[in-house]
Amino acid sequence: MSRHGSVRTAAVFSLISICVLNARAQANTRGFISIDCGSPPSSGYVDVVTWLPYVSDAEFVDAGVSHNISAEHADMIDLKLPRLYNDLRSFPTGARNCYTVRPLTPGTKYLVRATFLHGNYDGLGPGGLAVFDLHLGVNFWQTVNVSSVSDTFQAEIITVVPDDYVQVCLVGKKGLGTPFISGLELRPLPDTLYTVVANASMSMAVHGRYNLGPDDENLIVRYPSDPHDRVWKVLANLRSWNPTNTTGTVRYVAGDQFEVPSAVMQTAATVDDGFSLRFYWDAYESNKELDYFAVLHMAELRRLNSSEARICEVYLNNGLWYSKPFSPEFRYSSSMFGMVTGSVEYSFRIEPTANSTLPPLLNALEIYVMVPTAERATHGGDVSAVMAIKAKYEIKRNWMGDPCCPKIYLWDGVGCNYAISSAPRITSLNLSSNGLVGDITTLLSNLTALQNLDLSHNNLSGNIPEFLAQLPSLAVLDLTGNKFNGSVPESLLKRSREGAFSLSTYADLSVRPLNGRISKEDNGDAVSMQFDNRQFSYKELKTITNSFEKSIGKGGFGVVYLGYLEDGTPVAVKTRSESSSQGVNEFLAEALHLIRVHHRNLVNLVGHCKDGQHSALVYEYMSEGTLQEKLRGLEYLHKACTPPLIHRDVKTANILLNGSNLEAKIADFGLSKAFNNDLQSHVSTRVVGTPGYLDPEYALLP
Repeated sequence: MSRHGSVRTAAVFSLISICVLNARAQANTRGFISIDCGSPPSSGYVDVVTWLPYVSDAEFVDAGVSHNISAEHADMIDLKLPRLYNDLRSFPTGARNCYTVRPLTPGTKYLVRATFLHGNYDGLGPGGLAVFDLHLGVNFWQTVNVSSVSDTFQAEIITVVPDDYVQVCLVGKKGLGTPFISGLELRPLPDTLYTVVANASMSMAVHGRYNLGPDDENLIVRYPSDPHDRVWKVLANLRSWNPTNTTGTVRYVAGDQFEVPSAVMQTAATVDDGFSLRFYWDAYESNKELDYFAVLHMAELRRLNSSEARICEVYLNNGLWYSKPFSPEFRYSSSMFGMVTGSVEYSFRIEPTANSTLPPLLNALEIYVMVPTAERATHGGDVSAVMAIKAKYEIKRNWMGDPCCPKIYLWDGVGCNYAISSAPRITSLNLSSNGLVGDITTLLSNLTALQNLDLSHNNLSGNIPEFLAQLPSLAVLDLTGNKFNGSVPESLLKRSREGAFSLSTYADLSVRPLNGRISKEDNGDAVSMQFDNRQFSYKELKTITNSFEKSIGKGGFGVVYLGYLEDGTPVAVKTRSESSSQGVNEFLAEALHLIRVHHRNLVNLVGHCKDGQHSALVYEYMSEGTLQEKLRGLEYLHKACTPPLIHRDVKTANILLNGSNLEAKIADFGLSKAFNNDLQSHVSTRVVGTPGYLDPEYALLP
């Protein structure tokens, strides 16, 4: 079977978590992380059913409010539900709230499970229900729809974790209630499990994991019966199904990529002779674009005699799904699996072949929704550094989840560079007026792509460290308004004199890089610039301009080309030519000034390029051209009129706009000066017009 397309949503899977387990020999639980969300700090305990230790979520999240469920629902906990459902954490504020769970083993496959029970914790009854999204890092996982205060919900995904941590985020939907969570569990899986589809760019969200044939429809099998702590729910027997079972152990061969536990495989569903075994499911919200992965597990539960044979074929929506007939082995688990896609309903039918003397059977069933997880997260080193900085200075901002991605959740005070072919990098960090105390932490040296650092107006003390001069991309550094001792390190002053960056330090010292001079300002105001635009490589500029194909203008800096960003946004790429009269200093000056100021009537600087000998500025594209192309009035007065006219009071108040298409027209000619002919000269000593406005044509007069 092959996979077609990709999926952007995943199914919500509802379970009734009533656990009945036989605790036998404990399997290896190394790497298991079990979090009881909303429980008091340092309130760890051992679950009486699984015998797994659970801890409070206090060290994994720094937002939200802890609650206990209502007393009437708490009674269920004592009777049939795990203890973690007794409390929860809600997130009434913030668009995105995240758990950061560590330590994990990078590159390892993990089962991640989030659990939910509303339990009328807020006293609002059905009015307090919620719909919200789960994100795994920067990637969408699935939507959680809590439609009952008394039912439990589980969301589970198998994913490869690229770093030593994973972030699970709850993202609210406006007007659809308050996100909350009861528990969060992570289980490392062997590399040999689910090798067909689970990888670094594709995860598997559970749509259903079913145990067929048990008499007790409330039975749930998990750890320790399943050493990987997968949750197996009973798929209720249909009227046409006949349950069967064995007390003998059902094994799997070495290298089996599913390792279904014997407790699940010891039961099965079959049908009467001459009938087919059928089951079906509907695509979530009738979404045909979902890619499913289905696994059918079979094992013969009794030894067949020489005249008996159980051979079956599997059909999907009236077409053959599995390519060849299948015969289960006695007390050995075997599986049929493949991709399922392109429909709103999936109807499976297991048929006996003509050579089969026995009806088909099915022991277990797994259904997954494929979830792409290829969206690039922020550079791992940057994330670790900024999280450590947050902890060091006890920063109280809503810094949760990935710092740069998705862009709509960019951290306050953080600017990032979004390159086409590499992970986003943190290029700007503004911690001004955050009450920081102590010295400047060496953790900042790990932000190797940092271009702008603003630590102004805090209570930082000690010496200004030398390592700041070693940050290779640092262009703007603001340290004003702190309590530093000693002098500015010579290495910083040297870089500023060389034009490497702008340095603002004490109230009476401000070093400017563009002219290589140190100047003192009377008012002591520091310059703090937000260097939060994108830095392009020259290769990226060639890509977005299609090798500088279309020129749309030319100026003193060089040629301007039309380009398109990855999302189709048009931009103007202003390149610096080798023959340009403007040098690198002028290039830096323009970039720094435009980064610093923002106004709806000023062109936006999208990004810049300083890649070896290549310099460029990337602006928003103004599709209507220049004002020169629209305003011809002054040119007409100066060149086409006979005699020529000089307005003598050109200012914005004297340029009027009509009401239909904002056509500009020059007005207020009361101060105009006419010449009898083009050769007549004029010397005026009388001041007229508005102070500060002088017609540029005066510069042409002798």
